[in-house]
Amino acid sequence: MELTTSNPSRWKILTLGLAAALTVSAGLTSYFYQRNVFLDSEYQTLREQLQQVSNEVDLLIDYGNGTRSWHNGTRIPVGATLFNATLQIVAGGLDYSIHPQFGVFVNGINGLKGDPSRFWSIWKWDRGSNRWMLSEVGASELRLHDDDAIAWKLVSMDPRPPKPP
Repeated sequence: MELTTSNPSRWKILTLGLAAALTVSAGLTSYFYQRNVFLDSEYQTLREQLQQVSNEVDLLIDYGNGTRSWHNGTRIPVGATLFNATLQIVAGGLDYSIHPQFGVFVNGINGLKGDPSRFWSIWKWDRGSNRWMLSEVGASELRLHDDDAIAWKLVSMDPRPPKPP
């Protein structure tokens, strides 16, 4: 079937078909654009609601052997402690014991345990002095806040004080 100027009805059908395809294409484009705008608005609303009930923290796990694992932008519930955040981040990879007087003691993270010469230390980034500071409280007492940067580091008993992450 060859299109020629001598058969105008074929040109009309082809033109109508192309116009219909263009109309459908424009309609679908408009629909998906509007859907994208709506979903983006919903996403922003949910993100704002999430920020009201959670904090975003950065957590470093420094294994003391050159291996470091950052968990940036981790969302935790408002009021959560470092212990809660660590449980969330490493899932089943936290070995700990609970002491009635002192709270939680972390024995190991992701299979790497302390021993008589090494222990897991807690560090908090001090934005004012731009350096890591050794925590004065344990994991179950350290409440985390929005934008906190916290580190676990496996350190040797010697030298004292231990070197920061």
